[in-house]
Amino acid sequence: MVELIALTPLIKRPILFGALAGLGVGTAGLWLESLWIGAVYRYPWPVSMWPEALAMAVPAAIAMGICGALLGMVLIGQKLPARPVSITAVVLTVLILGAAVANGLRTEVPERATATITLNDLSHDGGRRMVSADVVINPHDLVSDDPEWVTILSWQGGLANDHGLAIDKLRKISEGHYRSTQPIPVYGSWKTLLRVQDGTTMTGVPIFLPADPGIGAQETPALASSTRPFTQELSILQRERNQNHPSWLFEAASLVVLFCTLVLIAVLSWGAGRINGTESRSDSDTLPTPGPKEPVPHGK
Repeated sequence: MVELIALTPLIKRPILFGALAGLGVGTAGLWLESLWIGAVYRYPWPVSMWPEALAMAVPAAIAMGICGALLGMVLIGQKLPARPVSITAVVLTVLILGAAVANGLRTEVPERATATITLNDLSHDGGRRMVSADVVINPHDLVSDDPEWVTILSWQGGLANDHGLAIDKLRKISEGHYRSTQPIPVYGSWKTLLRVQDGTTMTGVPIFLPADPGIGAQETPALASSTRPFTQELSILQRERNQNHPSWLFEAASLVVLFCTLVLIAVLSWGAGRINGTESRSDSDTLPTPGPKEPVPHGK
């Protein structure tokens, strides 16, 4: 994308080139990425995520394109725009990226929400229990009409050709009522949960989790019928994660990383401006100084 735009006359106008290249990456590039995700990954991007994705990607890509152009101008010795303009571009880029990251990290777990899951045995050969699931979410309007996904995820098992991973996108029967579309493993080392993402809501309900003596975790049995609360899906997906630390430690570590990142950006910006200013002064010093004009002889 960037290379194609570089073939146009815009390459002679670095800042405009960077902005338009960023716009291309944040739109057409994002669309091409969605095609790759849909072809390779198990969770394709739904249409419902595009407004928010573009709202974050386009400003961030344009801002990064402008900063990339400024850095390129420094590297080739081309004079930067006025100092306030360059500083404003960098500061705005940092703010835009910070807002996009903060928005992407926002997650919510619904309070007092539950899922009633009814399992029906499909097969039980050699202890390999496969079931179907009927899921009723309470409250019924917890999930919108167009969520990112409502699935049952099973992982760390061993079905042939599945590499220990099975994902069933549930079929919606009515508001808050869903059914599985394929057999679900609930035996052995499989871990199975109901997984919901709808906007900023990212949550899950365990269906079956085997006992894990290594981390002191008890089995969550796959009952014929159960009503369990929604919880943070990370606590299920990463049940091995050590939670024995103060709650403030993660926030403190994040602030340290943020501080180091801002210092790095500030130092790079200061260094780039200093180098560019030095080169600009050197170029002006080497320009030939015009001497006194020679008198023009007049013919007699």
